[in-house]
Amino acid sequence: MPDLVRHMETGLVVRPAVEPLAMAIRRLVDDTALRDRLGATAAAQVGRFQEHTVVQRIETIYQRLAKQHAPTLQPHEVGSVTRSRGLHVQ
Repeated sequence: MPDLVRHMETGLVVRPAVEPLAMAIRRLVDDTALRDRLGATAAAQVGRFQEHTVVQRIETIYQRLAKQHAPTLQPHEVGSVTRSRGLHVQ
């Protein structure tokens, strides 16, 4: 969850219980400036979670790991990373 919501930056993080959730909702209903600021910050960061961004980051990690461990892998263990759908193991 910390990757998705940063408390008081992109949202409010509360314990999973009725009372804290109700208090957080009430706070957002009552505090227009807070609600607008959290919403704007969250909207500005939504690109971090779009498929093409996430897939590209994962591909980079897999490629780096494959290069580091290539000498220790057997040929049948090495997969190919495709741009369109992430990791494809042959």
